[in-house]
Amino acid sequence: MKRADCGKTDCQPDRLTHLAERIAERSCPDVLRRVRGVQANMSAAEIRGYIRARAASVVHREIDRALRTPSRIRLADRNRLLNLVTEAIVVILLAKAKDRRRHLAA
Repeated sequence: MKRADCGKTDCQPDRLTHLAERIAERSCPDVLRRVRGVQANMSAAEIRGYIRARAASVVHREIDRALRTPSRIRLADRNRLLNLVTEAIVVILLAKAKDRRRHLAA
């Protein structure tokens, strides 16, 4: 089924994922400034939690902003969008940190 052919309900997960990726990319610089104090001796789980905690207010603000636009995203999908955006930010920032460490080691 082509993307243009799918009904509103069928496209919702794809639309949410796409919107979450856009919001995450837009939010990363602000979140990155908030997580500068991450400690090198933290475990991976602690770092993920630290990023999630520091990202929360940014993510809420950006999701509220996105829901005010005519995006046709239902308010009921807000929690799913919140989880998708937060996870995307964690993945993006961890990948950037890994790349930075790799460049420093070279």
